This record gives sequence, C-alpha cells and structure tokens, in this order.
Amino acid sequence: MSGSGGGAPKATAHDMELIHNIDRASPGLMTACFAGRRFAQAVLTLRKAGGLPLDFMKITLSDVLITKVSPCGGGGGHFEEIHLSFAKIRQEYLMQNASGGSAGTVVGSFDIKNNAVA
Repeated sequence: MSGSGGGAPKATAHDMELIHNIDRASPGLMTACFAGRRFAQAVLTLRKAGGLPLDFMKITLSDVLITKVSPCGGGGGHFEEIHLSFAKIRQEYLMQNASGGSAGTVVGSFDIKNNAVA
C-alpha cells in the first residue's frame, strides 16, 4: 500500500496481465490498444475442464483500456500478452460441493477510481 500521514491507505492497482493463444481476436485487440478504445466492460471466465465444464470464477472489469498487446513465446505455442487497465473490478468464485454442484458464490468488488468497496 502507498500513502502517507493519517489518511486512509490506498492500494496501487496494476494492469491485469493475461496470456492467450494468438487467434482471430488478435488483430482487433491490437487495433483497440493503439486506438485507445475504451470498453464499458470486459468479462473473464475461468472454467474447469472435464466432461461437464464448470465456470468457477468470473472477473468483471469496468471502464477497460487495453494498454499492451505483445507477442510472447514459450511452451512451443504462439501466444500474446495482453494488459488491461480498469476502473472497477468484481470477482465471483463459485464454490463446489463434493458431488460437483454449486455450494454458493463468494463475491468481492472494488472501485479503484474512487478507492471504495463497490
């Protein structure tokens, strides 16, 4: 955390960094990055693989700007690194019970621009 004096501390938010396979979305991501296009919302979903895939986490970013698109190597594939700057974040984690069903959702959110729980 950064800050000084007796005021409320404020965490420093950094861009969210993602690595993904280069695909048909890549040219559009690059164009949006260089054009400075803002997106009202971006939703990232994490999914468990298997016979019945389960979306176990959803991250919703608001007021999003792509700040970096860069090819990167490793692992024998063709990947690119994407950085996303955002003003708000909401994270939802789906808990799973022993039989694989839902055991509820844990949610956290923060408005970085206003330094407040959203």
